[in-house]
Amino acid sequence: MSRIRVFMCTKNQKYSERIVRYATARTHPDIQFQLLTEIRDQTEFRENDVVVSDDYKKLNQLECHRILMVRQREEENEEQIFMYQDRESIYQSLMKKIGIHGEVEIPKVMCVFSPEGGDEKTRLALQYAMEYGKTKKVLYISLCGFPVFFRREVSLTPEGIWQGVSELFLCTSQKEFDDRLKEISFSMGRIDMVSPVEYYKDLLDFSRKEVNQFTQYVKQQELYDVVIVEMGQLFEYSFDLMCCAQRVLVPKEPGFLAEVRRHVFREYCRREGKEEILDRMELVPVSFPQLENLDEVNRIFFGEEGEDGSGGTSSKGKNTKPCIGANIIRGGT
Repeated sequence: MSRIRVFMCTKNQKYSERIVRYATARTHPDIQFQLLTEIRDQTEFRENDVVVSDDYKKLNQLECHRILMVRQREEENEEQIFMYQDRESIYQSLMKKIGIHGEVEIPKVMCVFSPEGGDEKTRLALQYAMEYGKTKKVLYISLCGFPVFFRREVSLTPEGIWQGVSELFLCTSQKEFDDRLKEISFSMGRIDMVSPVEYYKDLLDFSRKEVNQFTQYVKQQELYDVVIVEMGQLFEYSFDLMCCAQRVLVPKEPGFLAEVRRHVFREYCRREGKEEILDRMELVPVSFPQLENLDEVNRIFFGEEGEDGSGGTSSKGKNTKPCIGANIIRGGT
């Protein structure tokens, strides 16, 4: 059975973005949430698709499953949800109306990949890491040739040598992996990170055997509930790594050329005999903000003037802002 697609399209797009971002992080493996900017007559919906909107007239034109968002609690019924309540209540109401029951499976390993350039995949990886970081212990790993986070003083021009993820690929046992991970991980607010490879050629040197061993150690480690791996270029081992992840997230970038690149990637999966990646691949809208300067970094990661008003205190209940921070390189990932 194909996955149920749930489309959110409300008159307030930011409202839809918040619900989709929350639901995507929580969602059942058989459901895929998507943001819909506008309901059009020519939009193609499958029979088991679900469209959630506060526009009654547009919903009434559709033949798929429809759920109306209403503004009065007394109007809520089997096909309508009261929209002015907390996200968890909205999510649970959606699950009940769709017919999904039981505990949500939290993925241990997630890969974020994009055939595009730019910073969207980094923002998408951080979007999930920060969302899961509210309730889980999360590790972020970058396997990009142009990474942005390093364990050094904040700078636009990072220099020197750093201990990075290459150290983890060299481990030959689970104990060694766990010990090295404790040593090289560092805190960025509510999530932890590992510095990237020292030089992009390290990414070329990883063998498929090392990648498979690395992913097994990642799955079996008990230091983190969720590990999010950001991937850039395609390498020989990329498909193997994505096959080991429970979810493969692809930023939903607009435009004809972006769709062509995604089609080419899907074709590559078929040629490699890795159709299973297509089954777990999700196109996700990116809502994580652009990081323009150091103030934005502090606000987003450490809660300075952030949404929780923590003033640098993480959700884990202690001040985790390190004396050694992270380099931020503007202009690419």
